[in-house]
Amino acid sequence: MAQPKFRLSLLGKFVLRDTQGREVRIPLLRAKVLLAYLALSPSGSESRQRLIGLLWSERGEAQARQSLRQALKELRNALNQAGIDLLHIDADTVALDLARLDVDAIALRGMDAESAPAQFCFQPCNEFFVDAAMRDPVGDAWIRDRRDEFRQKELAIHRGRLDGALRREAFDEVERSAQTLLLLDPAAEEAH
Repeated sequence: MAQPKFRLSLLGKFVLRDTQGREVRIPLLRAKVLLAYLALSPSGSESRQRLIGLLWSERGEAQARQSLRQALKELRNALNQAGIDLLHIDADTVALDLARLDVDAIALRGMDAESAPAQFCFQPCNEFFVDAAMRDPVGDAWIRDRRDEFRQKELAIHRGRLDGALRREAFDEVERSAQTLLLLDPAAEEAH
């Protein structure tokens, strides 16, 4: 029998939910970014050194290591209080049990115009990790790159829907798809 999964929303506001649907409060932004980074990495595992370079690139080694320990403590405490055992930490690596986690952004990566749910409609407020802004330039660049990645993915889905509706001559759907595409990208020539 499959274990219930925890849900992590990264599109829009960051929200982690336990198996009962209750929100898990993680107050520290860098702990949230750490969780998001691990959740989006293919293996769910990363070296401590890489995480330090991502989140504390402008700090000295000792201070950066201490900051990572603090973020990991905060994250582990929040997860433990919610009864969530997803985090595995050793001397060199930090890993997340991806098999027990549903992540909306990962689901989006796997979608195309045909597989996206009919009600799928990106809204500007659903931008990747909308409530995150970091002072560290490397971490901030990672967040900006993910925002661009997911925005481009969503544009591709809507462009595909528009093309499909045009081929089928489903003009009501063409109009809806074009309007959605223009909300996302007012310069989208194919929508005009």
